[in-house]
Amino acid sequence: MTTFSPPGKIAAQIGVAYRPSRRRPEFRPMVILGLVLVFGLVLVVTQAILNGEPGEYSAVTVVPLLVVLGLPVLAWLKRRHPDEPYLFKLLLAGLIFKLICSLLRYLTLKVGYGGVGDASQYDNFGRRWAAAFFGGYERPQLADASQTNFVRYLTGILYVGTGGPTIIGGFLVYGYAAYWGSYLWFRAAADSIPTLNKRMFLGIVMFLPSIAFWPSSIGKEALMNLGLGGMAYGSSLLLRRRPLPAVLVLAPSALLVNVVRPHLTAIFGIGLSVAYLFGRLRSDRPMVAPGLTRMVGIVVVLGASAVFVQSAAEFLDIQGGISRSSIEDRLAVQSGRNDSGGSQFDTPPPQLSVSSLPMSLFTVLFRPLPYEASSGFMAISALENSIILGAALLRIRSLGASVRNLRKEPFLLFCLLAVIMYGAVFSSFGNFGLLVRQRSLALPAFFVMFCRQSRGQIEQLASERRRHGQRRRGRVRWIADPSDGSTADPGAESATPPPTGRLVGAGARASSALNGRIDGLNNGLLNGRGDHP
Repeated sequence: MTTFSPPGKIAAQIGVAYRPSRRRPEFRPMVILGLVLVFGLVLVVTQAILNGEPGEYSAVTVVPLLVVLGLPVLAWLKRRHPDEPYLFKLLLAGLIFKLICSLLRYLTLKVGYGGVGDASQYDNFGRRWAAAFFGGYERPQLADASQTNFVRYLTGILYVGTGGPTIIGGFLVYGYAAYWGSYLWFRAAADSIPTLNKRMFLGIVMFLPSIAFWPSSIGKEALMNLGLGGMAYGSSLLLRRRPLPAVLVLAPSALLVNVVRPHLTAIFGIGLSVAYLFGRLRSDRPMVAPGLTRMVGIVVVLGASAVFVQSAAEFLDIQGGISRSSIEDRLAVQSGRNDSGGSQFDTPPPQLSVSSLPMSLFTVLFRPLPYEASSGFMAISALENSIILGAALLRIRSLGASVRNLRKEPFLLFCLLAVIMYGAVFSSFGNFGLLVRQRSLALPAFFVMFCRQSRGQIEQLASERRRHGQRRRGRVRWIADPSDGSTADPGAESATPPPTGRLVGAGARASSALNGRIDGLNNGLLNGRGDHP
């Protein structure tokens, strides 16, 4: 009959000091769920106080619904990626933070802007559409279902799905969609770049104020964060030569982005085309006819990009064909429409040239600076920009390593082209408020290059870990092995190690070896063998 021996008894038999492991308590999902439910009640009370409409309590069902839907997915992702032990905790904290940002975004609209904003327009139409649906009479119709009208219709459908009009519930659901877009950015970069600092990048896309705050309301930014994240993940699959999953992710993501903002689809589509055409694609699994697959992929990607570019030209109302001068003329017109409000600034005439590119990128990525802030919101954004600029200077080796490895890691080329084209297009919009919101969609692509480790950084990190391990190792003990006939006391310490024995210390290697020996002996006993491994 097979019996199980406790690890301590086995350790005494083989002459090894046994120390039981001390594990930190894990997150308890039910505790988190309870906290989120309390948070949902606070939302409802806040809504009732600010709106004066106590009948709108459907938001209380939104928060627990989002968490209940999210927790199993987070647990599944934790099991799927065991090499990322921090994943569940950071994603759960990021979800809570995103819900808080959605509340703050709503308060910003209600208190900071007096209820005047695009989200209010979407909410008004959604209320009328949902009221008509529940009342059984004809629902309001719009001229088409694209761009702004698409968001209006989607808001009405959302209100029907949540059981009634609730603007806070709408903010939470849109923010939830943007949250998964940020995760798709992380998954795309983590799977495509082996030297990526995964923990740093995940922390940035989840907790950077610009990325967490602006795409967290009813509006286009939240949908674009989801769609562009899907396009990034689909592009990473295609660049790793996994065409079928890539198409299944890219098609709906590109369709979503193209319906709302076709020019963004063109930007990311061009970036993917160039990366797929010139990058050194590698596959982590066997392929059938890789050369033929590459040729078909090139034709499909170029064709799709041409369609997206034509759609963007129609969106921008470019006349007389697509050319550099026609694009610059339309950007000048768009810039004139956006030069209003209290956050406008002077911009030079739009120029699509190499000489103007550095200033365009600096404007899109790092402005406004502290001396350019004209309001409290702009001051917060300027502080964040200063921190990003300083961090970029400190991580200049990472940016340089990313540029040197563009062909070797084509996802970096995709990100670089997306940032460059984004900077060339949006730097002409002379409104800091608009620029800050639009920049949040391109920042993940920039931080992919920011978080890639250079060779020197990897060696420095490895050296620091070795030194940290030596400090933790502390005193080391040699334990006599009774099986070799030694007469030494099995628990006695010795400054000079005996001829035979086992090294036991607090370091990771000694603990790993000890656990391996004990696990091997337990497996032998459970399998009916009484011999030592």
